[in-house]
Amino acid sequence: MATWKNTSNDIVRCPKCNFTFSKQYSRVVSCQSCPMATASCTMVKCPRCQEEFYP
Repeated sequence: MATWKNTSNDIVRCPKCNFTFSKQYSRVVSCQSCPMATASCTMVKCPRCQEEFYP
């Protein structure tokens, strides 16, 4: 299992459902099928409700 280093600027809260998660987790779980995931996308996608937002 991977160990993730969370820093205070890595943790975000979804404005829609208030779920708290790390940006790294979001990129691995929610962004894997997105074509912008390999580009320099600055948005974050909530793993719970799929809301996309700017952190």
